Amino acid sequence: MAKTIRVVHTHLTIAMAVASGNPQSPSFETKLFALQSTPDGQILFNGKKKRAVFIGRAPELKASDIHINDMTGTVSEEHGYFIVKDGTFYYYDNKSTNGTWVKRKKDPWGKGQLMHSGPGEPAKKVRLDIQKPRDFALGELDEETHQLSGRPAVPVVKFTATASEEIQEPALLSAAEMMVTIQSPEGPLQLTYLLEVFSGNYLSLWSVRTSNSVELSTKHAIQVGRGVTIRDLLIPHNERTTGVSTIHGEFAADDGLLFYRDLNSTNGSWVDDDRVQSGKSVPLANGFHKIGLSKTSEGVHPVLIEMNVKKKAAIDKKLPIPAEFRKAA
Repeated sequence: MAKTIRVVHTHLTIAMAVASGNPQSPSFETKLFALQSTPDGQILFNGKKKRAVFIGRAPELKASDIHINDMTGTVSEEHGYFIVKDGTFYYYDNKSTNGTWVKRKKDPWGKGQLMHSGPGEPAKKVRLDIQKPRDFALGELDEETHQLSGRPAVPVVKFTATASEEIQEPALLSAAEMMVTIQSPEGPLQLTYLLEVFSGNYLSLWSVRTSNSVELSTKHAIQVGRGVTIRDLLIPHNERTTGVSTIHGEFAADDGLLFYRDLNSTNGSWVDDDRVQSGKSVPLANGFHKIGLSKTSEGVHPVLIEMNVKKKAAIDKKLPIPAEFRKAA
């Protein structure tokens, strides 16, 4: 039976008032930017997919990101950036000199600001100011026309984010049994998972137990690390797993083929005893594979993922994974 999956697409509209002309008596124009989340957790901007879209005055941002022609000297070169998590947009201040103020409250560096409430929620309009806002100097952007009223002393940005859903019924293409061995002071801990690959590049992660299995998530990328969500492959934090990064790597699919990618981890990943180049994806063809996260001086992986990838595997999720699935494809 086909699996029903809800797909969330988020659209973020940015209206930005930009000063130009004489700094003593500037004129202002409003620029609009459109960002859209993609199923694989990236942002579609100006026809290209990006992991993050930066905003700032650096000249190199003119061609690829949101460039501010700042006349006030308050905007940093890469002032902040937008990313997408599970279809939701977040804004992060990038250690800017003068800070970012969201809804007139200073945005603490390192804490992402939610740009909308999620699918099914009404559109949310958020005001962002570069530098501390001053009520007597700041103008407003009309929500309907996006025209500026008054004279802002610094660039003003407004956001409107909306989320839409569509329902798809992808077909099961392949599956992989995953035995995860985690080192701990009390001894190795072994956990079993099932990772399914569907058409449309969807992945479904199951936690396999003695008498039944529990579906953890269905999405386009399953992350692994000590700081991922409980909907991903979460590694317990202990003194043996400190070498594993918060978000160490991820599993994804392309045209039904499973891949593992190292997400710029501190201590690296190994696939079948070969170190993975940071940021690169390694295909996991049908058969057995070993993925090691980090490595001690003794050559031991604090986390070892042993998996058997099999095409169109018939799995009964109410029971432990059948013995025949453990055989090589």
